Amino acid sequence: MIMWWTLRSVSMLLLTLLVWPPAEPREPARRWLADPELLAINSEGQQSPNGITDMALVNRSTGWAITFKDILRFDGRYLHNDQTRSTPDVLVAISMTGPTSGWIVGTSKFDPYGRDPHPANVSMLRYAGNNTWQDLSQVVHKDGSTGSLPGELSGVAALTDGTAWAVGKWREEQNEHPLLLHFDGLAWHDVTPDGWHDGSLTSISMVSAVDGWVGGVLGRWQASGGDARRPLLAHWKNGNWSEEPFPPSARFPNVTVDQIIMADATEGWAVYRKDGASCAQTGLLHYLQGAWAEVANIGQFQEYIAGFGLIPGTSRGWLSLRPACAAITPGRRMRFDNGIVTADTTSATLVPAVYALLDDDVQWAAAGGALMRLTDEPLPTERQPAGAATGQFFAATGQYVSGAFLDYYTTHGLDLGDPGISERESLALFGYPISTPYQEVNPETGVIILVQYFERARMEYHPENADPYKVLLGRLGYQLSNGHTLGQTGCEAFRKTGYELCPPFRSFWHKNSGLPVFGFPVADAEQETSQTDGKDYISQRFERERLEYHPEHKDTPYEIQLGLLGTENLRARGYMGN
Repeated sequence: MIMWWTLRSVSMLLLTLLVWPPAEPREPARRWLADPELLAINSEGQQSPNGITDMALVNRSTGWAITFKDILRFDGRYLHNDQTRSTPDVLVAISMTGPTSGWIVGTSKFDPYGRDPHPANVSMLRYAGNNTWQDLSQVVHKDGSTGSLPGELSGVAALTDGTAWAVGKWREEQNEHPLLLHFDGLAWHDVTPDGWHDGSLTSISMVSAVDGWVGGVLGRWQASGGDARRPLLAHWKNGNWSEEPFPPSARFPNVTVDQIIMADATEGWAVYRKDGASCAQTGLLHYLQGAWAEVANIGQFQEYIAGFGLIPGTSRGWLSLRPACAAITPGRRMRFDNGIVTADTTSATLVPAVYALLDDDVQWAAAGGALMRLTDEPLPTERQPAGAATGQFFAATGQYVSGAFLDYYTTHGLDLGDPGISERESLALFGYPISTPYQEVNPETGVIILVQYFERARMEYHPENADPYKVLLGRLGYQLSNGHTLGQTGCEAFRKTGYELCPPFRSFWHKNSGLPVFGFPVADAEQETSQTDGKDYISQRFERERLEYHPEHKDTPYEIQLGLLGTENLRARGYMGN
């Protein structure tokens, strides 16, 4: 009887294996990861994020990104700032048709209110090969003369036949006028339709040399008839630009079309925003079967569309939503599939403003100055088993510290009164290691360096420096600063960043090595909610650390503590997993 049941069980197992084949191995999950945010130094010597304004991918390993001041070359993984330019142009938009052809447009200087007595001129840079860009900003005016043209450009579309289009505006006193330029292969020409008297053009999307769209706004406030202010959707067809009806069902009156992306000649999408609103408000339009229509249920009333990108030739891609009136939360990153959006809650919490999508596999984006990529690569924060490497092993996080990083760790720490540098003093300064050493871009120089992250800091290895400066702490605490004066007594002013160091942090800062460990203050002391325990503390950000005042530990060595900047940085960038 036992033998019969054994044979029956084996037979059933073999039958199951034949009928139910083993599952195929699952593909690693793809998630958004972000590099450290690139930094720039302004004319006053202050450092702030060098925000990316536009990107263009040519293929998997070639592309470009621009900030207001810099042209960054993309090598398939990193951005490199190796462009030498003699002009101080403000760069706004880029369009590439291949590895050897493309345009960048903008304006000759930043003049947001048109108050400079010497007007800014439109700027057009053509790719000349060998990582160089040629200034071709001269324009053939409507009277036949050639020269500079006052104004600023906001969009460009390069075509494979060597021609290009650019859109923007020019100012006359306080009035704005639309501007449409066309490059015929030899020179740029002002081809703004005669009936477009007032307003501005914001976006252009060309399907081909004979079919495309322009968006913006025309007319003046409180005018009537053909001069009345109205949103613009203009179609290039049969050699003419013609206004197309704006959907009467749009969510708001008085709007401007901000962005147009055409999938092909029959389908496209457009983002519009409400003019004059105290909080940003946007909507989305869909072009299909020869007409534009409102897309419902995109975002909540308190959100606006901050970024939108599609895979070329499709209606699939990504859409970013951000809070309309506050920046307390970073917003939401949404998958976009033919008008249907789904929240992407994995990995990086950063929400891109710029998308560069080549196909389903190669997808990049930018949030401020941080380059983002959709990838399935292993994370350097994954735990390692004991015995996997040499150095000091920290079982709490499953990471090793060795070499120059270990030397720095054991010779630096907060002054808690212990003889020498104790382990608890090093832990109080750095926290536990949370990553392996790995290659990462230096946000200040763009150079690739070796780093290792700790809960409270990032260590950087700089072999070009002399000892003892080969290991430095990264500047994780920087933020955009305009300079403030608190007027509090007992403070110390730092003109380099425009902020003051006041009690209760001043004595702690000096007692624990000051500038080399913490850096300059880059923000005022303020009440801040800790991401660690959710409680409110008085805190102040410095270039390399964040100090927190804990009154519950008053008159103890832990009255002032360091925030977990390393953990918060990696979590925001997607490196801490879920």
